[in-house]
Amino acid sequence: MGEEKSNYRELESENKLLKSKLEDVEQSKKRKTGTIKWIIRQGVSIFVGKGLKSAIKQTIEEYNTEEKISVDSISNLGTHVIWRLTRVGIFAIVIGLIPTCFLIIQTQYLGKQNEKIDNQNVLICKQNELINNQNIRLEQQTYLQEAGRRSSIVFLFSNVMDAIASELSNNLNTKRELSSQLIGRIISLSRSLKPYKYLQNDSLTFLRSPERGQLLINLTNANLGQETYLKIFESGDFSYSELKNYTFKNKDFGNIKLENSVMDNIAFEDCVFQNPNFSGLSSEYIRFRKCFFDSLNLSRSFIKTIYFKDVISNELSFDYSLIRLMNYSTSFSKRLECSVCYINNFSLKESFLVELHLFNYRAQKEEKKFLRKFNIDRYNRWEIPGISKDAQNSSEYFLFDNSYVIDARVTSDLLQNIRNPNKFHFDVFYIPVDDNKKMDIISLPSFLKNQEFEIKEDEDNKNNLIINNPNIDGSIIAERLKALYEENNKNNHASYKRLYHHAFDIFNEL
Repeated sequence: MGEEKSNYRELESENKLLKSKLEDVEQSKKRKTGTIKWIIRQGVSIFVGKGLKSAIKQTIEEYNTEEKISVDSISNLGTHVIWRLTRVGIFAIVIGLIPTCFLIIQTQYLGKQNEKIDNQNVLICKQNELINNQNIRLEQQTYLQEAGRRSSIVFLFSNVMDAIASELSNNLNTKRELSSQLIGRIISLSRSLKPYKYLQNDSLTFLRSPERGQLLINLTNANLGQETYLKIFESGDFSYSELKNYTFKNKDFGNIKLENSVMDNIAFEDCVFQNPNFSGLSSEYIRFRKCFFDSLNLSRSFIKTIYFKDVISNELSFDYSLIRLMNYSTSFSKRLECSVCYINNFSLKESFLVELHLFNYRAQKEEKKFLRKFNIDRYNRWEIPGISKDAQNSSEYFLFDNSYVIDARVTSDLLQNIRNPNKFHFDVFYIPVDDNKKMDIISLPSFLKNQEFEIKEDEDNKNNLIINNPNIDGSIIAERLKALYEENNKNNHASYKRLYHHAFDIFNEL
């Protein structure tokens, strides 16, 4: 019995606990329901309004009781409806302004962010500029270190010059010829003096070798024998030489290799060349006087001023070159080739040419296509009129004075720049026309409109013109000069001078 009573009490206590929990749950539900109803009432009160509710209620009661609606009730209802709509509109405007305000604030933050990004970009640009400057300095330092390493070979230079002096001091060596061993050392030294870049006006030069230039000057000053010079210049390497303010006199340079050299204010007088290579030459001023060439290669060169005076040559080539001024006077050449090049001013005076090919390239029309053939770093060193933006102001001219050309080939766009030729004789004058534009006889310059000339169209290209001069048989003169040219020893100065005088004796017969 005692156990049953205790169990009963436990059940009662549990029942009371459950009832209290159920009551709490019901009260919580009532509170939630009351809260929801309150929110709904408040919402209805805001959107509908108590006045509108009362007005609607009053109108309905009045209609139910009296079956009509008074003016005051309708006025009261309309007023509350309008007020309600106005309140909703104001609320909508307020709600609409909230995102607008956020957008304005966001725009201001974006503006500040963009300003900071711009400042960051400026700093990044400055950083990149500093990095580029640092890279340039590192590159300069690298080249300067390389230049220092290569210039360390110069001590060999002194040893070789001492050896030359030692052999020349031998009284038995009257012809001043060097031994084969010493010639080999000189050739090896010329090849060891590699070109490099060095700092000039706070920027790196393009590849050059001042040491090779100095070696060449020292060798020519040593007055060595002719056979020694020919062996050294045949096998030695003097490309990329840097030469300034010097005159070479009475030397036989044979087949010397001087490609890609820098020559500023350099002159060659009474010198003999066989097939020298001057291609890629960069020069402010260079002059050849009383010189003999078998074939001179000056292609892909950058020259501001070049003079040929009293020169005899087999062939001169200036293909793909930029030249501001070329003066060719009292000289003789079997072939002067200026194809696909740019020459601003050209003067031909008292000279004889078997063939003249003057195909000046109008670079201002197709500058990019033209300059792709050149090293742009080298090109930027020169401000060539016609290539630069001031092409319209350049004084471009071609002067033919008291000269004779057997076969002249000049492009039509250059004819207008030929200045009043004086005593200019030719056998055949060929005018190729570019861009398929037919060359009209009317557009010919006055010196080509002689009534005795035979003017006809080219059979292969009707746009081109061929002008024949029947008064002169250039082929006979060419054969005489060719025979005279070939019978002389090209390495002998006396023969060269005889050839020069005989050539101009023939020229004076015209």
